[in-house]
Amino acid sequence: MEKKLARAATAAAELGAPFDAQMIREALRYERWTFLRRIRRIGYLFGAMAIFGAVLHKPACTPGGRLSLSPAECSSVFAYYDLGTPFAFFTLMGSTLLFIWISSAWKGDYIAKGHELLYPLLDLLAMAAAVAARQGSGYVDAAKLAGKTTGLRQGFWQLPGDVAKEFGHVGDIREQLGDHAARVFAVLETDAAGLATERRGAARTLGLHVAQVISNLAAGSFTRLLDDQELPDFEPDPDRLAGRYLVRACVKSALLVIALCFAGTSIDLSTVGVLVGSLPTFFLVTYLMLVHKHGLAEASRLLSMMKQSVSGPSEVTPAAEAPPSTDAEHP
Repeated sequence: MEKKLARAATAAAELGAPFDAQMIREALRYERWTFLRRIRRIGYLFGAMAIFGAVLHKPACTPGGRLSLSPAECSSVFAYYDLGTPFAFFTLMGSTLLFIWISSAWKGDYIAKGHELLYPLLDLLAMAAAVAARQGSGYVDAAKLAGKTTGLRQGFWQLPGDVAKEFGHVGDIREQLGDHAARVFAVLETDAAGLATERRGAARTLGLHVAQVISNLAAGSFTRLLDDQELPDFEPDPDRLAGRYLVRACVKSALLVIALCFAGTSIDLSTVGVLVGSLPTFFLVTYLMLVHKHGLAEASRLLSMMKQSVSGPSEVTPAAEAPPSTDAEHP
């Protein structure tokens, strides 16, 4: 973190942009509860596997059942779940958790969700200052800077949901911040597009905008990342990344449904019943994933978008209104 801050502070000084290193350092401090939240997700996975194994215990360990295990495999919990000895299981689990903590802490994952965007923005600021200071063409560095900028689209798209979740989804904070974050990214994307023609000037403009976003984001001014006069008047397209999240949710749901179907057929359940239940399970799991990640309104919008892409947009033709009939006047 200190290396990133040092490079970003030097870049901000070269561009003449304000940079409060202490405030940014405070925003990037370690948060213990983020690690506990990740451990909770792992606990959910282990809990689901334990429940699934408990459901299969009776047909597996009952003599004459559909699933027949040996008495040795049903002698203890560790033998039933094929976990080896208790010492080996807890040693492996502790080592795994330690590896997850070290790797995630090294990547800077354990900070407040609303400030996770600061890490790539600090790198972007340093790259922008380097391109702005470089004499000559700088084609390769400018292309990398443009790619780094467009790569932030996902972070800006996730920011409203993360902040809304931290504030308990009060009011319409997700909608307000979502519109503002989309406009801010549109400004950065416009600056990046200018790198193809006037590299040094566009890089300097991009660096100044990024420095301003970093300062306001670190200060918690989520709805004032850039000044209003610098934001575009047009409405940014909200669906450029939404489809990607919809595809991810569908893929995860499909994998889960396939696993459930395989488990159902392995215990001799009716194939027709498994196939009939797989389709509503797929849509239900997809919807629940989207609700958990993006909220109820956004999940409904994404599913309606998927429905329109499959069935096509519905065309509603209003009935033509007949002109009122008038009686002809006869002299």
